[in-house]
Amino acid sequence: MSKGYRRQQAFTLVELLIALALISLIVTLLFGAIRLGNRSWNSVEQHVEQTDQMRLVWRFLGGQISQARVVFQESAASERHLVFSGLTDAMELVAPTPPYLGVGGLYLMRLHIGDEQEKKRLLMSRWLYHPEALKGDGGVPEWRPLHAGGGGDLPKGEEEFRTLYVQTVLVDKLKSMAISYFGVLEGGGRPEWYERWEEKHRLPLLVKIQISDEDGNWPEMVWALPSA
Repeated sequence: MSKGYRRQQAFTLVELLIALALISLIVTLLFGAIRLGNRSWNSVEQHVEQTDQMRLVWRFLGGQISQARVVFQESAASERHLVFSGLTDAMELVAPTPPYLGVGGLYLMRLHIGDEQEKKRLLMSRWLYHPEALKGDGGVPEWRPLHAGGGGDLPKGEEEFRTLYVQTVLVDKLKSMAISYFGVLEGGGRPEWYERWEEKHRLPLLVKIQISDEDGNWPEMVWALPSA
């Protein structure tokens, strides 16, 4: 074997090693790009999922709040109270519900925060606006107005009583919620934003809800209530 042939053989081996090194580098870069692509895709999916949830919650709450009814109830002392209570972290009102969500007609709805296994959730509890359902007859939780100390996480209704009472989870990984109310007090004056709206004789003009979950802050949600 000639020296020129041996030199050509040695040079080919070096080329092979270089080629293998380049292939390894390309494969490494390729897998890195795939991982980056997967992370980006998962991020997009998560964002789309969060946006869809925001849209559904916005549509559901907006449909109820914008149809709030001016309904009065008499207390034991024969005093008339508007069935609308607004706190910074809870709100209840009377509004119609489509038949596909119950039996149709008016429901008393309470938006509130519930705790389960050290996890906050945004809940909507709904009672059929009927004396028997509000008193807790038929195996449903008894309703007590917010201004009288009602509130908190209420138990879910039994399946056969879902037309009388049902509890729905709106946000599963809630961090915080703040509600404020824009309106004019009984004494008159200019409308302003208030943190509470309790035992009034008129509905607020606007309701603003700010929600934050584990994925970040939601856009502010503001709805107009029907004027009395």
